[in-house]
Amino acid sequence: MSKRTRLLNGPPKTLEERYFSEIRPLLYERLGTHHQYGVRKGTTLASYIEKIP
Repeated sequence: MSKRTRLLNGPPKTLEERYFSEIRPLLYERLGTHHQYGVRKGTTLASYIEKIP
């Protein structure tokens, strides 16, 4: 991609913007129905991963 094309598209997204617009929806799409066992029973894998610091 040329430098001019990148400048026309605007400033690059921050990691936080990318997380909420691209990564998080994909995470919930793929792992949102995968249920946990044991002490994490009742939560999905996606919600557990999101809570990890």
